[in-house]
Amino acid sequence: MDLLGIVREWVSIRQEKRDHCKSCLILQEQLINALAREQKLLSVITAKPEPVKQEQVIAPQPVNRGAMPWHIKRQILEQEDRVKAAALKRQAEEAQTAKTYEKDPKNPEISQELSIKDLEKELAIGGE
Repeated sequence: MDLLGIVREWVSIRQEKRDHCKSCLILQEQLINALAREQKLLSVITAKPEPVKQEQVIAPQPVNRGAMPWHIKRQILEQEDRVKAAALKRQAEEAQTAKTYEKDPKNPEISQELSIKDLEKELAIGGE
């Protein structure tokens, strides 16, 4: 046997003496994990808070309609028309609901019941 073999054998014998039981290894791993968590918490607690960056709000630039192609200009005009139409429709619906709250001279009980049901829906009370 050569000198290198003797050293290897001596090192392996020494390592065998160092081996621990499974419960000791588990406890050692848990200790390492706990220390790592503790170190992480300490670093978070002692870390300097980063300053909050203020984002600049960019105001929309007015659109120069004279310098854009016709198909883009048409799309913008159509979108504006849709918004106006939706506003008019919403206004007409509000006027229509305002009329339902008024009493009907022909049948006052029905119009009053409708308005009470509508009010209950708005206030989120009642069975419906």
